[in-house]
Amino acid sequence: MPTVLKKRISLSQLVLVVAVLSLGAGLKWISGTPLDNREFSRSEWMDGPRQNRAFMAYDLIENHLQAGMSRDEVLKLLGNPSIGSGSNYSNDSSQSFKYWIASSWLRTPGDDTYIYIHFDKDGSLIESEVYGR
Repeated sequence: MPTVLKKRISLSQLVLVVAVLSLGAGLKWISGTPLDNREFSRSEWMDGPRQNRAFMAYDLIENHLQAGMSRDEVLKLLGNPSIGSGSNYSNDSSQSFKYWIASSWLRTPGDDTYIYIHFDKDGSLIESEVYGR
């Protein structure tokens, strides 16, 4: 009889551990972000499926978009912006570029996710950020 009781305790402990791990994984999935699980690749950004851009967003901002970069350097790195100076970019005085990286998680029109890249009046990068849902 003590052996059976010992196995029940072990089984209940195992069930508890599995439940806690499942809960932890679920919470990480809910609170996690897909924006930081891949290193930036210029070729993937330019030629890969556009929806893969989101996975490289934080690495792009943290390691590749440096303060002081010119508009032309950003264009060489990322290509023409989705919005801002538009896909027909001409070296104008636009202060921000907007690159689409993901569809809305809520599928609400206008709530897509973008990387915004802001420039000063001289055309030097001053800030980049992810904005959207």
